[in-house]
Amino acid sequence: MPCTVGADGATPTAIGPMPPQLAALCRTFLNVTELTVRAVLSGSRDHVRHGAMLDPNTSATPPMPEIAALCDELLAAHEHLLPGSLRLPPLRAFAGGGLRLQAPAGPL
Repeated sequence: MPCTVGADGATPTAIGPMPPQLAALCRTFLNVTELTVRAVLSGSRDHVRHGAMLDPNTSATPPMPEIAALCDELLAAHEHLLPGSLRLPPLRAFAGGGLRLQAPAGPL
């Protein structure tokens, strides 16, 4: 958005209707943002994966399974920074010698 900047700050300049091709390009990136917000609100890691799959830069090269794996790796690596809704429940050792997810006591 063009602006005029003066002593009172930035003042937006009206530019008229957006050309349809520009609106389509903006919508492409807004879809990714919307899925990211929905992921946080719903706790759905699938929304994170789907958003990455729709991103034009991400989806240009790797196949879908690689994008999903990349998202899982990123979510795991940055889990300490994620909102509680997107964190996995902790792993817990059990008598058989393995690990299993511990069911959360309440909302994540």
